[in-house]
Amino acid sequence: MAGLGGFNPFPMKFGAASQTDLEAIQNAVAEAEGTSLAVIKGTVKWVENHATARVLWELFGATQKLANQWLPEKMTDFLPRWEAILGITPSRFDDLQDRRRRVAAKLSLIGKGGNYQVVNDYLTTILGDVYQGLVFTSPLEATAYCPGGGTIDGGIVLLDGDTIDPQLSPYYSTVAYVAILLAKPDSMSEEEFYATAGRIYEDADNLFAAWVAFDWVRDGVNGAGFYLDEDFNLDNQRFDI
Repeated sequence: MAGLGGFNPFPMKFGAASQTDLEAIQNAVAEAEGTSLAVIKGTVKWVENHATARVLWELFGATQKLANQWLPEKMTDFLPRWEAILGITPSRFDDLQDRRRRVAAKLSLIGKGGNYQVVNDYLTTILGDVYQGLVFTSPLEATAYCPGGGTIDGGIVLLDGDTIDPQLSPYYSTVAYVAILLAKPDSMSEEEFYATAGRIYEDADNLFAAWVAFDWVRDGVNGAGFYLDEDFNLDNQRFDI
């Protein structure tokens, strides 16, 4: 068969049977021998060197495969282990590339702070067209509590925190709430959409600061707001953020 042979053994490569890595290794071994017999095909010395080159070539290939297990775009056998390390639970809707992409996105967060750009880029990577952006609460619209209540510069009214549940802190504010806005692409089923949305709690865990609360929302066809005549209005549409 064309493409197979001593320097191109099946099933590693197809194509020309010369100028391969295996041949380069054997030529290096022959040059180290310093004898013309080592380069004459069919001699005992050539066969011995070829066997040595095969072993070195296989070892080189094995180390390359092992190195790939640390590269998200190439990992295979170690993929479940990396998912466990990074706290990722694959969905039954995920293919191999989806799983690799989520691992790569999680690894990219190492050494980075939870600022807007990092969070936005991460959610864009793992959610794709489902992700529509982050929605923040204006300080002028947020509900805030402190002991005794009060007013601060800018007209922001603080409610009396002493009157809320005694199990909670008298200091509380919704200004640190972030809504992750989602939309279902036409090509995605409702089941797949909710499976994707449900994983946000796992994906975004430790992504925001400890004092930030987050959740996901899904606007209806009329945009932000609550509309009784729209599907899913009680499940995941926002009232007023």
